[in-house]
Amino acid sequence: MVLEVPECRDAAEVFAVVGDHRAVTYNPTDFVSGLQEANKLIQMWLHRWVAHDYGYWCVRETWTGRIMGYCGMNRMHINGWPARSLIARFHPDVWGLEYVTEAVMAALICAGTHSGDGSVVARTRPVNLASRTVALKLCLRRDPGRDERGPDGIDEYSVTVRRDDRCSRRRSAVEGEIKLSRRCSLFSRM
Repeated sequence: MVLEVPECRDAAEVFAVVGDHRAVTYNPTDFVSGLQEANKLIQMWLHRWVAHDYGYWCVRETWTGRIMGYCGMNRMHINGWPARSLIARFHPDVWGLEYVTEAVMAALICAGTHSGDGSVVARTRPVNLASRTVALKLCLRRDPGRDERGPDGIDEYSVTVRRDDRCSRRRSAVEGEIKLSRRCSLFSRM
């Protein structure tokens, strides 16, 4: 798979993801109802890239170039503390294939030099077991003291607290497979 900074021409494919109610089941306020909204979304992402030198990546299949989804980080403050909030949103036809975990790990590595922007956090819904599993695979640990109510329900927080050997091995394996630039290539089974 290839992670690329989004471009305006990606709006139709981004819309195919966030315009699908299944993809935003746990975050219905993220639903996009048309190409104009998808364009605005991409413009917001590009602004973040300019402001912070990291943001959301479009995740493409290597062989077809099709956008399967997007992932990355957003700089924000949560309850007054700085954080880099992870996001991963993929088309339902690739759910369960481990692409989300691989893509988010690559995005973490590509944006890893920005640790001064706060802890990496994953905000998940209590019923979203797939997202909670990805957070665990990324070696994030639950921090119930930071949970809060968001527009779509309870946001459960998992944060980077330490790296154990298992996490270091996984990260090293992914680091060996990516090329860092404004285009982040991850050579996987795709």
